[in-house]
Amino acid sequence: MTPAAGPLLHALAAVAPPALLLLGALVLLAIGARAVPALRQRAYDRAAARERVRLVVELPSRAEAGPDPAALVRALHPRVRRGMGRWGVGWPAVELRVAWRDGALAWEVDADGHGAALAV
Repeated sequence: MTPAAGPLLHALAAVAPPALLLLGALVLLAIGARAVPALRQRAYDRAAARERVRLVVELPSRAEAGPDPAALVRALHPRVRRGMGRWGVGWPAVELRVAWRDGALAWEVDADGHGAALAV
């Protein structure tokens, strides 16, 4: 070992632990930034699952003009994330179907309580 390598290794040994600690903190921060929103959405979905509602929109006969499907979908979008307490925050799950009921087409909307409030 050369005499110049001694102080250099000494300086690297002093800098390495704080640099590794900083790198570990940045990795944890990056993982947390991805995991926390997913965990909050999952908590929202669990809480909202207890309030599932099915709304049925019966379409008028062929002679009359029916509702615009694009307007119905736009009306169901919440535009903001909804909350179920301090932790459970997320996007309401809304399922839109077209079903044949009693000889006529009908829109079926499955939503939680927040989505149903938007549709009514």
